[in-house]
Amino acid sequence: MSTATNGSQKDEHFVGIKALQKKGVTYDELMDIYDNCASQEYDQDMKGVGYMAPQFVSEYFDKHARALGIPKDALILDVAAGTGMQASILKEKYGYTRLDATDASQAMLDKARDTGVYRNFYCCRIGGGYKLPMADNTYDSAVMAGGLAEGHIKCDAFLELIRVVKPGGLIVNAMREANIRDVEEYHNLHPSFKKWAEEKKWECIEHVIPPIKHYMDLDGLVHVYRVL
Repeated sequence: MSTATNGSQKDEHFVGIKALQKKGVTYDELMDIYDNCASQEYDQDMKGVGYMAPQFVSEYFDKHARALGIPKDALILDVAAGTGMQASILKEKYGYTRLDATDASQAMLDKARDTGVYRNFYCCRIGGGYKLPMADNTYDSAVMAGGLAEGHIKCDAFLELIRVVKPGGLIVNAMREANIRDVEEYHNLHPSFKKWAEEKKWECIEHVIPPIKHYMDLDGLVHVYRVL
């Protein structure tokens, strides 16, 4: 009985998430959804389906940061920060203390401010020709969880992350694995990653599908790169 109830509850939360993944969803539609759900439904929906992307990013970032000697007081940019789930894990579980947030939704950033985790907040788009407001080589590393979905962040956003992250820094991303195939924008993601590696912009440390599901019964995919 409890299993059926839990399954029903997950389905209810998944309805909210599906609106953010709808085929053909536009930027303006996404902003309306994020602005309207930032108050409470977003975190409830994400937790309700067992959303693991923030944990994946935090775990793999910490693993490789320790291997590379990146300190706990490194300056980290949280991209598509949302309500702050990602940075909260990085700080509370792994001890990273200097985090800035960027997101296209001001309502989400306002909610993230309540966590008390971030130093600075930047409401801006990234990718698709949009540039971050930071100078080159500002950050020691950058992380992103869940920013690559239908209608969301374009592939060229990673060139901006390469620009604002110092040489030797990490860029760690987690996404739903199926989006590589299901979202037209990301058909070129891995070819672009390979091209930038060949151009010595960064180097691939690993691509991995974690053993735990991204959410529901869907696989996740984590990219870990080091800026050159």
